[in-house]
Amino acid sequence: MPQATPQNSPALAVELEGDALWYQPGDVIIGRVVRRCSTKCQRAILTVSLHGKAKSKLANSETQRRGRYTLIVGSRNKQQLWNGPVHIPERGDQSWPFTFTLPTHADSRCLPVSVKENEKNSFVPFNNDVPLPASFSGTSTGESKEGFIEYYIEAEMQMHAHGTTTAVMPVRIERYNPGPPIQMRMNLLNTLHTVQGDSLVPGYSRDQLTTSQKFKKIFSSVPPPKLAFTLQTWFPITLQMDQSSHVPIKLRVVPKWDKTSEVLQDVLQTCRLRTLDIEIQTLVIIRCEGHLHPFDTEWKWCPKVQGSKQLGPRDTPVEIPFGHDSEPLDVGEVLNLRMKTTKDRREIMPFNVQQLHPEFTTYNIRTKNRIQGTVEVEVADKVIAAEIDREIKVFPPADDTGGPSGPAVDIIGATSSTWIQPPPPYEEPPNFEDQHGSEGNRRIEKNESVCPSILPDETGTPGLH
Repeated sequence: MPQATPQNSPALAVELEGDALWYQPGDVIIGRVVRRCSTKCQRAILTVSLHGKAKSKLANSETQRRGRYTLIVGSRNKQQLWNGPVHIPERGDQSWPFTFTLPTHADSRCLPVSVKENEKNSFVPFNNDVPLPASFSGTSTGESKEGFIEYYIEAEMQMHAHGTTTAVMPVRIERYNPGPPIQMRMNLLNTLHTVQGDSLVPGYSRDQLTTSQKFKKIFSSVPPPKLAFTLQTWFPITLQMDQSSHVPIKLRVVPKWDKTSEVLQDVLQTCRLRTLDIEIQTLVIIRCEGHLHPFDTEWKWCPKVQGSKQLGPRDTPVEIPFGHDSEPLDVGEVLNLRMKTTKDRREIMPFNVQQLHPEFTTYNIRTKNRIQGTVEVEVADKVIAAEIDREIKVFPPADDTGGPSGPAVDIIGATSSTWIQPPPPYEEPPNFEDQHGSEGNRRIEKNESVCPSILPDETGTPGLH
């Protein structure tokens, strides 16, 4: 089930006006069909049509299963641009303009009979309220699982005694979140840790001990001093695909004096960030038709991790605040943590495993996102870690024309499983009208193979590598 690819030639070509490489639902597509070869034909019929499809495939050594849905019906979005003689001289050309207004919702009037008879073959109900999904393409390892959403314009010229010529131009559709940027919501993870060692005591240096003192330390029955503390990690559970804001990861170390040795009471400790490894996984779920029941399969997009940073001796130390009243440090801002996306219609990111994609659900394809990662902090030569693992909602870029210049951040307070407001007091961890023409049982197969990693921006600012 190959996707549509550009098919243009001097005999027939589809050209779009302007430098926009993608469109939104509701946009007007303006273009023309061009023929650039000498022609003498008594009668030619030229038509142009707009198509949209969602396809899924699950293949193995024994069988292939598919899901096919029409999002934009070509026969209902077809225009006749010309019906008459065509005379094009040598080195000449002739063009015929067209316009299409993209619908905002999928056309549910032409669903397959097998689907209409069994609604279980679809993730969404069969009505007119299914938003037109953005273009999408995903393939698992070995290409045994595939799902894509495509849109394209097809032109066809039927010439008397000269046969039929066609041209195809794929159209990329992206969705925007209406209104200003969303409020970014964050979750708090509390992890309790203890570290022991004489290096926690101010002024202590093992190099200054004599050999005798070192042996006494080894055989001493007195345990080394202990520091108990909570590593507080704030991480986002909503993100918006936009380059204007970094990805916030906030850290703070809060001591638990009641479980800390007396010699360390009220002693400020130096805490440094050792490693930050963050990735946002995209889970792709496709559904294929079955006689008795649908067949679902899923896979994760997880390429080589690029969203990690291990700070070495040559790196500038990133100190984590220590204390109940200290302000959490946004290490995401310090390291300039960003998602690599684009809002410029003159730029386009190719479909590949390194691209983050907002959640969406259409008839046979669904995506979800999850944030996972590890934070390592060094306290008195001891390294402790916190693991991040939670579903995250990724929104399309904001359609913020006339709105604020950047997204607001709203951190709502809680414990490990609720919300908190930092810096909090410490708590125990708990239309374009001029148109031409007319208008069970599920089989789950998993294969972990796109965790688009968080990348530094291109300014050279230290970030994640």
